[in-house]
Amino acid sequence: MCRQSEALLDSLGLPGTFTIPELCGRVEERRDRSIHLIARELPVRAPHGLWVAGEHADYVFFDSSIGPVRQYQIIAHELGHMLFDDDTAAADPRELVAMLSPEMDHSTVQKVQQRTTYAELAELRAELFGTVTVRRTQTWSSLSQSRSAAPEQLARLIETLEGSAPRP
Repeated sequence: MCRQSEALLDSLGLPGTFTIPELCGRVEERRDRSIHLIARELPVRAPHGLWVAGEHADYVFFDSSIGPVRQYQIIAHELGHMLFDDDTAAADPRELVAMLSPEMDHSTVQKVQQRTTYAELAELRAELFGTVTVRRTQTWSSLSQSRSAAPEQLARLIETLEGSAPRP
C-alpha cells in the first residue's frame, strides 16, 4: 500500500518534495473541485479529521490544537480518501457539518468521510497515504535536515540536563 501511495503521488506530477498547498492544488485539478482546509479546535471525542464533499467543493476539517506535522498527516489522510474515491462512513453528514462549521450551507453536503477504524481497508490505505505524503513534504524534510549543534554545545547541554555526576 505504501508503493500504491507513492505511485498515486507521482501520478499527480509532484516533485520529490512538496508542500501541502501544492498537493491540494494537484488534487483540485484532478477532481476539478476546489478544496477548503478548515482548522477547528475539535471536541475530544470528535474525529481528528473529516472530509465533507459539498455540491461544488470539498472541505477538509482538521484539529487546530495539534502540531503542524500531525495536521499535515490528517489533511493528507483525507486527501487520500478523495483520491482513492472511498465510500463514506455511516454518519449524519448535516449533523457533523453543523457541529464543525455552522456557517456552511448544510443542504449542499453530498458526502462525509470520517475515520472509523483502521481495520477497514479504506482507513488503512488513507492513513498510509497520509504518512507517505508527510515524509515527502517540505516541512518534514526541513525538520529532518536541520543542522545539529556543535559537539561541545551538545556536551554542555547534556551536562546541564543530566548534571556532572557520572551515570549509574
